[in-house]
Amino acid sequence: MRRRALLASGTALLTSVAGCAEGTFGSTLGDSAAELPTARLSMEQRDDAALARRLCYSIESGNDAERKRPRLLRRLADEGVAEDRRTRELLPAGQPICYDGTAYRLDYEITEETPATTFSVKLDIVTGETPAGKTVRYADLPAVDRDVFRREGLDDSISGIGTTLLYTREEVEESALVPDSDVAIIEWANGERAEWHVEEGYETTLNTYRYTVESSRPTTELGRQLREQQAWTLSGLSEAEREVVETAVTEERYVVPPDEELPDAVRSLADRFRRQTQAHGPEETPESDLNGQYLVRYDGLVYYTVFSVASSARSTETA
Repeated sequence: MRRRALLASGTALLTSVAGCAEGTFGSTLGDSAAELPTARLSMEQRDDAALARRLCYSIESGNDAERKRPRLLRRLADEGVAEDRRTRELLPAGQPICYDGTAYRLDYEITEETPATTFSVKLDIVTGETPAGKTVRYADLPAVDRDVFRREGLDDSISGIGTTLLYTREEVEESALVPDSDVAIIEWANGERAEWHVEEGYETTLNTYRYTVESSRPTTELGRQLREQQAWTLSGLSEAEREVVETAVTEERYVVPPDEELPDAVRSLADRFRRQTQAHGPEETPESDLNGQYLVRYDGLVYYTVFSVASSARSTETA
C-alpha cells in the first residue's frame, strides 16, 4: 500500500510539532497539497518531562544558536539573578522555560538603555590573489572591534558570511571598521583573510536586562499537570479507524500521500479531533484549527499526537 510506503519519508513531508526551541506548529500545515501529504497522523509515547519540553518553551544546550540561552539560565539557576545586554530579551518572562530537568519562570526589567547601531556587513574569504586595498591584521584592530568580533565568535577564524554587528555610539567613535573604513582586508592569526564590506547601518537600542527567577519546579511535575489537564480519550473506534491509529502507534506515523483522497476513516477521525482542544503550554491560547498537536489517551496510554489534513481535503469534509 503506497500509504504505508510513505511512512519512512513522512518526516520530510511534514514538519513535526515541538516546543519553542525545538520548533513550532503552524495552522498552515497542509495548505500546499502539491508538497504535503493529504493527511498525517503521528502518535508517540512521551514521559511527563518530554511532554513539558514539547508544549513549553524549551532549551537544549547542544544547539550552537542556543548557547547563550543555556549560559544565562545556568547563571540564573546558580545565583537567582543575572544581567544580559542586547536589543531584545534573550528569554521570555511569565511562562515556563524547560532546561536541564527544571521548568523556570522568569521575570526581567530593563535597567539601562544605550543608543547603538546595527551594521549589516559582509566578510568574503580571499582565496586567490589579494585584492587591492589596505590589509589589517586582526590583532592590530582597535579593542572595540575585536570585542565586537569576539561576541559574534569571529575572533579565531572566519568563514565567508553576511551578518550584523552591533556597536554602541562610543564604540563607533573608536572603531576602525564602522561606519566608514579604509580597511579592505582583515587577516587572522591563522592566515585566513577576508574582504571587509559595510553595507548599511540602522539605529537601535542596546538594553540591559536584569533577570530574576520567580519560581521553578521539575519538568516532570509540569508535564504531569499538562497531561492531567489536557489529555483526552480516543475510544469507540471503528475497525478502519483503529487500523489508522494502530499504524500511527506502531509505525510512528500514518500518511496519506498527496495524490490520494482522504479515506473515510481519516475523515471521521478528523471529526473527533476537531471537537477536542489542542495541546498547549500553561500560558498559551490553544490553536482553533484542526491541524496541530494533541495529548491523546489510547488504550490506557497517553501519546503526544500530531494530526494534519491538507486544506484541499478539508474543504470536502462533511460538517
